[in-house]
Amino acid sequence: PWKHTVDGLDSTYKKLMDDVLGLKPEDLVRHIAGKNYDAYTLLHGVINHNVYHSAQISLLKKEVTSHG
Repeated sequence: PWKHTVDGLDSTYKKLMDDVLGLKPEDLVRHIAGKNYDAYTLLHGVINHNVYHSAQISLLKKEVTSHG
C-alpha cells in the first residue's frame, strides 16, 4: 500500500507538471471558477503546500532515524 500511494502521488504530480507546462501566460491570470483568485495564485499555493509538507516529512524522518 505505501508503494501504491507513492506511485499514485508521483503519477499525479507528473500529470500536474504536464498540465502546467501546457499553460500559456494568459491562462495564469484567469480567474478560478468559484474562487477569488487566479491560476497563478493557485499554483503558488500548491507549491507552498508541497514545500511545507516536504519539510514536515524531512523533520519526521530525521526524528525517526535519530532515535532508531
